[in-house]
Amino acid sequence: MDIIYRTDNREELMRVLRQYRVRYVFFGNLERAKYGGEAQARLDRLLTAVYSRSGTTIYVVEPE
Repeated sequence: MDIIYRTDNREELMRVLRQYRVRYVFFGNLERAKYGGEAQARLDRLLTAVYSRSGTTIYVVEPE
């Protein structure tokens, strides 16, 4: 599911998330180490954060 953390395209991201019925996307230290801080910046632009603390952010996938 690397595409979730690598794409800049909101339509592509939402298609994949909905295809797999993802409700939340987690971004923490492991994701930061693998994908870099720019991945979190992309998610900040594309999704809504519902939790953020101590380097961990959780994003919600809004229903269609």
